[in-house]
Amino acid sequence: MFFCNISYMLLVASFIADVAESRAQVRQQNDGLVNDQGLHNPEGTFGFFENQNLNEPSIQKTNKRSIPETDERTSEATTTPFDYYTIPAPKYLCAMDLNETVGPSCANSSVSSMSYAYTCESRCNDPKMTAGANMGPYCSCHPLCLVSHDCCQDFQQFCPEHYKIGERKRDLFARTPNSSAYVECMHPFVKSERDHTYWMVGRCPKDNVNQTLREKCEGEVTEFIQIVPVISKITDVTYKNYFCAQCNNILEDVIPWDLNVTCEEVWEGSLESPQELLDSVKKGACHPK
Repeated sequence: MFFCNISYMLLVASFIADVAESRAQVRQQNDGLVNDQGLHNPEGTFGFFENQNLNEPSIQKTNKRSIPETDERTSEATTTPFDYYTIPAPKYLCAMDLNETVGPSCANSSVSSMSYAYTCESRCNDPKMTAGANMGPYCSCHPLCLVSHDCCQDFQQFCPEHYKIGERKRDLFARTPNSSAYVECMHPFVKSERDHTYWMVGRCPKDNVNQTLREKCEGEVTEFIQIVPVISKITDVTYKNYFCAQCNNILEDVIPWDLNVTCEEVWEGSLESPQELLDSVKKGACHPK
């Protein structure tokens, strides 16, 4: 019985392997853009991988190297060439995760009167609800609050520059048809009572008829890439996974969240593949964070 911490490098290696497989399917199609399942995978989709040849067979070596190479597999993963990809992605907590006794709930993502109970004075660019368990603030002073609809009432008054940035990001986001209707409080990864919820897009627009893409975005998690949220580098909006970004017409310039997976009671040799790690996450033996 062991306690181990599987680093983000394993997630990135898995992510790259999945992308490489998708691109291999893409090249088999006449137009080079849509694979046999209708998933859009143009070259350059993952700009943060631009210095890597995703088609090299070394992907398998990377997967192995990303797992601790000790007999008991209890140490951190070894250093890999993907270190510089661990870019911290902004993650926007929902107000409900304060454990307040009162306050807005995730079920009501619109701005409530309780959201106006606190101020943006001295809180500009603050997306997190940082006060004590039974106190506010219940509202956000980060530019993306204009997308997530949880701004403090005086956001524009105290944070005019951040408000202008937020307007630009909101307008960029609004150009993606229907996307703003699907920003909601969600559990990242696989739902767990120990997880916070975050503002993200986790559904496809109603007019998207690609059922395969919709299933990978909204349906049961069957592959590792489905539990890795991605963020648009243009709007800073988070999507539940790459497929949710795709079906909302975010086809390039996305980066995955920087993640760690902590596993308890994992036996030697039980995590030899991303699928085995996913199974452990779904069973509750491993916890992404």
